[in-house]
Amino acid sequence: MHRRIQGYDVVLEEGPTSWGAYAPELPVCVAVADTREEVERSIDKAITMHLDGLREDEQERNVAQVQAGLS
Repeated sequence: MHRRIQGYDVVLEEGPTSWGAYAPELPVCVAVADTREEVERSIDKAITMHLDGLREDEQERNVAQVQAGLS
C-alpha cells in the first residue's frame, strides 16, 4: 500500500504481527509499529527528523564556507 506523507511516497506493509513503512526517496526513513496508525505517525516523525537534519547540515556547511572565506 502506498501513501504520500509530507510530499514523499511512503510504502506501508502489513506483517503478521506489525506494520512497517519506508520512504524510497529517503532511504534512511523507516518505521515499524504495532498498528497502521502508529507506523504512519512514526514514519512522519522520521521524515521530519531527517529533513531537519539535512537543513541543519546545510546551514553548518554554509557557515563553514563563509568562515573559510574570512580567514
